[in-house]
This record gives sequence, C-alpha cells and structure tokens, in this order.
Amino acid sequence: MGRPQLPDGVKKDKGTYRKDRANGDAPKPALVLHAEAPEYLSDYAKKAWESIIPELIRVRIFTELDVVVAGTMCEELGRYWELMELTRKKLYKIVQNKIVVDHDMYKLEKMAKEHLVAFEKMAGKFGMNPSDRQRLIVKEAPKDGPVDPMAAL
Repeated sequence: MGRPQLPDGVKKDKGTYRKDRANGDAPKPALVLHAEAPEYLSDYAKKAWESIIPELIRVRIFTELDVVVAGTMCEELGRYWELMELTRKKLYKIVQNKIVVDHDMYKLEKMAKEHLVAFEKMAGKFGMNPSDRQRLIVKEAPKDGPVDPMAAL
C-alpha cells in the first residue's frame, strides 16, 4: 500500500502541483454552517457532538459528507465516557478488608479504551490532534463570519 495522495492545496504550496495529474472532478462538498446532533446518538455521544462539532464548523472543515463519520466518532467517545464512568464507580471493591479489582469492571475499562482508540483514529481525520492538524490546509474565514456556500448561486 502506497502513501496517501497529497491534497491539491498542499501540492500547490510545495510547488509540485501539476494540472495534468490533478483530479478536476474531485468532490467539493458543501460546508456545514450549523449542525444539530443526530437523533440516533446516545446522550453521551450528543455531549461529545456539542463539544467537538461547533469547533470543526468554526474552522471550516466540517462538510455535509462528514456528518455520519462525525456521529460515529462522537458515539465512540460517548461510549468511552460512559464505560469509564461506570468502571470508575465499581472497579475496586473491598473483600475481607482488602481492596481488590473487579475483573468484570476491568474488562469494561479495557473495552472503553478500545473505544477511545477508535475515536482517536477518526478524530485524526478531522485534524483533532496537533500532528494531524499540521496536515490540514484551511483558508481564513471572512472577518464577518462564515460564508454560506449557497449564497453564490
């Protein structure tokens, strides 16, 4: 498997862009200016949505095609939060005056961490960590707020 293709914006910045190799038919999905959390999300996932998605909209990288993936990403983070809350309360128990680990809760904690790994993979695609953010190219938003892509039509 080869390297992922660089976006045209990166190639233009590096001076390696060639029009004959560019995909002129690449999709240009519409930016989302406001997004409510989908109904199917759990309560924890909706909290994740409300804490993440407004910032993705603000920096102008959230499009119509991202809604389902973002919902899945928020669901993974929500499951992590939910399982960690559950295990935090019941991971340890006292048996014969000794603190012992409840192995069922330990398994849940391990499962929670798997959800966190899945979240981190998807979050990287949105540039939600410092190293992945360096790969994104986002043009500055106009000073008077976000642009409605449909206004030009």
